[in-house]
Amino acid sequence: MIAQRQLVPEGSAIAKALDYSLKRWIALTRYL
Repeated sequence: MIAQRQLVPEGSAIAKALDYSLKRWIALTRYL
């Protein structure tokens, strides 16, 4: 997912969605 994120242009909707997903994923895995 992080590799995919690096291919996406900054500021695009996909970039924002991936950034959000990555933050949620990191938070989720911390609590598991």
